[in-house]
Amino acid sequence: MKTCDLKMIPFKTSVGGHKLLSSIKIALFLVGVDIRSSKIDSKGKTTSRIASFYLKFTTLFWVVYIFHATATFVFGNTFTSTQEINGKLSRKSIEVITFILWIILISRRKKISALIYKINRLMKMFVTEYNSLWLHIGTAVVVIVPFLSWLTLTFPFEENDCKSFMNYFSFSIFNVPEGCYCKAMYIVMFIVQIPKLVLINTFAVLYTILCYFLSKFFDLLSESGIKKKKEDFITYQHHRGIYEQITAVAKSLEDIMSLPIFLIGIADFMGMFYGVVALDPFHRLSARSWMKNASLSALTVSLKCFLSFVCVSLSAAHVHEASERDKQIQDEMIKKILSTEENFENKNLLLLFTNYSGKPLRLSAWGFFYFTKGLILTAVGSILTYSLLILQLN
Repeated sequence: MKTCDLKMIPFKTSVGGHKLLSSIKIALFLVGVDIRSSKIDSKGKTTSRIASFYLKFTTLFWVVYIFHATATFVFGNTFTSTQEINGKLSRKSIEVITFILWIILISRRKKISALIYKINRLMKMFVTEYNSLWLHIGTAVVVIVPFLSWLTLTFPFEENDCKSFMNYFSFSIFNVPEGCYCKAMYIVMFIVQIPKLVLINTFAVLYTILCYFLSKFFDLLSESGIKKKKEDFITYQHHRGIYEQITAVAKSLEDIMSLPIFLIGIADFMGMFYGVVALDPFHRLSARSWMKNASLSALTVSLKCFLSFVCVSLSAAHVHEASERDKQIQDEMIKKILSTEENFENKNLLLLFTNYSGKPLRLSAWGFFYFTKGLILTAVGSILTYSLLILQLN
């Protein structure tokens, strides 16, 4: 099959496609994942050396981060109830998942950069407009959500709670002046929580935006197929070639990002579970439990995780639906061609039969589950059921 020219499709012109993910790239760079172009900029090697030094610093930060998370779990304070153990397991599991996510993104940063390049290339070839509103919303999520979560994690606590936290966090090694425990806690929580939240939220936003563009490409291709007045084998071959180019990029996204998005899905599930535990619907927590003051934080974490899972699932499911719609249009084209064309060559008939029997693309979370709209209710319902059951058994 010959390479198809996507510019033959009369879509509207867009500008700034190469800049549409600049804020996402900057956010990931700040937490140690550099998916920018490998080319040295006009300022020369100085900028490259500074960036390299900063990335080494972030590597040290993440190593210290996971060692500290492990140490606080093993040697941290004792618990007053099994419910507190469940809450801490949920929080610590998210920290471990964040570290594993960082390692995976570091190892696949060049592939992610190449994937973004392919998306930008499809945009230029399609010369299509994009909805900048979603890009602005994604940027706002990357900036606002981590700071909002940090505020809810710190300000509800009083001085005695802050003192307990600082002793727990520092293993009672460092002394903080009286009356300054909460100020110290604000700084510590900022350093510990912001990178974790930025990494998880930014990658989820990146995955959602890339899925949005892929579904947009499929939708535009479907619209062009509906508008075609002439339907012969050459027209179908051209349409199919474009479909395969988009599908190839979507498969690259599946190969590169399915494992990281699976980890984010697990983190979202644990975050929702932690929220149910901390909200204490059956009033099982002791009156002096630190989780009593964390109800606002738990609600924020649960809501953030729920919205993250919904957005990721809907965007990935829409790629499958858009691919399926275009596949239906191709099936209609095949039927019309077979009913009108004569003197078909055997290889053309075989090609039509092969394309007709092909299945639409589906995105998954590392093969464990496929993203569909029905998955949302199933997953959330299972988490709520399991959480309430565990709480009643305690």
